[in-house]
Amino acid sequence: MLWIDRKEPAKLTLNVAQMIRRLIHSEFGNLKKSAMPEKILFLFLFGCMVFPRCMFFTANSTPDSRRYLRVAENLVINQCYSDSDPKSGECRPTWGSQPPGYPLFIAGIRLIWGEAINNIVIAQSVIFALGACYALWVAFLWLNRSPWVLLPGVVIAMSPLTIAWASWILTETLAAATALWVFAEIFQSLRKGTLQLVPISGALIAATLIRWDQVLLVPVLVCAVYIHGISIAIEKLGKIAFLVMIPFVIMIARAHYAGLPLIPRNLDTQMDPWLPRGVVDFYKLTSLNQNANAHFLWPIWSRQYDVVPRRINYEAFAESVRDHNLHSLIEKIGAIPNGQEFPDALDQKFSRLNRDYEQNNAPSIYLLNPVIRAIHMWTSRDEIYFSGWTGTQSARNIEFISRYYKILLLLSAIGLVVFLCKQASPFALVLSTLLYVVARTVFLVSIPISAIENRYLTPFFPVLELVVITMVIAQLKAQNIGLHGAK
Repeated sequence: MLWIDRKEPAKLTLNVAQMIRRLIHSEFGNLKKSAMPEKILFLFLFGCMVFPRCMFFTANSTPDSRRYLRVAENLVINQCYSDSDPKSGECRPTWGSQPPGYPLFIAGIRLIWGEAINNIVIAQSVIFALGACYALWVAFLWLNRSPWVLLPGVVIAMSPLTIAWASWILTETLAAATALWVFAEIFQSLRKGTLQLVPISGALIAATLIRWDQVLLVPVLVCAVYIHGISIAIEKLGKIAFLVMIPFVIMIARAHYAGLPLIPRNLDTQMDPWLPRGVVDFYKLTSLNQNANAHFLWPIWSRQYDVVPRRINYEAFAESVRDHNLHSLIEKIGAIPNGQEFPDALDQKFSRLNRDYEQNNAPSIYLLNPVIRAIHMWTSRDEIYFSGWTGTQSARNIEFISRYYKILLLLSAIGLVVFLCKQASPFALVLSTLLYVVARTVFLVSIPISAIENRYLTPFFPVLELVVITMVIAQLKAQNIGLHGAK
């Protein structure tokens, strides 16, 4: 159980409150002084973001969701960070499937508003709207207070790529909100000509407390080098890294005290510890798209073995393992009675298959397979979540539009990098955005991580929408093509 000194939260709360107050006075203080039409504009955008996310969707959950809820319930009932049964009071310590930010968020909502799961949907929708409106306010200043900021605002509010995810008890909506916060501070830093150390540090801490894989230090690095040059950028990034590491030092100390590994292991943090090692390694080495999760790994995780031979899509795995040996192993999985532990003998057969595959296909494993994974994540049909819209016919139509829309966003960012190569600040902004997309995609599809569900791309989309549309508007304004904002 994690015990906390009663005096420390008060000090921490005071420090955080002071930092938030400085941020509000420095940026949103400008909004207080702004004209009434500007206030109405941002209230309208805030409503556009919150209302459809809260009114038209009911809460959805996955096995990951149930783990977040279980950890949050332990925090509320037993005051411990654990994924054991809260009613048992066992409080078996864990690193969790992701950093503690999301379970802490759920626990806080439960303490304030009660246990209704839809309260989580409302709260994360409000936080997303706040993050997006702050980013849009900074874009508004970038555009010299142009009312055309309404365009990226409405697009972000109604985007088919993100709007439905607010109803899922998953990290995607808060991850997108924190990514927007980080890019808002990058906007600010480029606009003011100096890296905003404290705000960027706060945004990065928030982002990395929601997901391990945010990789948002990459765009900050690009911004810092552009503004200050390499030597000063390294100094400033060192200060940011020091601040960002503080909560993780606390987590490592807690892990040492609780007898956990000092650094969380990848798939062991995402799956139950009993999950067969040979099966997990087979998934990591050979999977090519998210169907390998849904029709192979998840049924084994939940011990619904009969689902595997009925639903498996062999094209979700590397071609060189799609032989009779794999078919035979899949049939043996289907013969295991549901609910029983996975047999060690069968797991050993997967381990032998892994060794043979790794010996004969090393270049494919570490070069070709990640490339195929990345292409699938960005271009293939989402037959699991349908971009968060669930599996109705209308959802399938929206998913079809979303699939090509996200490709258009990515191509637009690439095009802008080429077009803006001679315009310093806009080029640095778009380049930092594109490198963020590339770096995080590479991280997700890498063999050790193997996080290849399409939903993990969600934090990219509002950032791409904000940056791409804002930069297009800025270019049109610069060319005097009828986009005149307030001076």
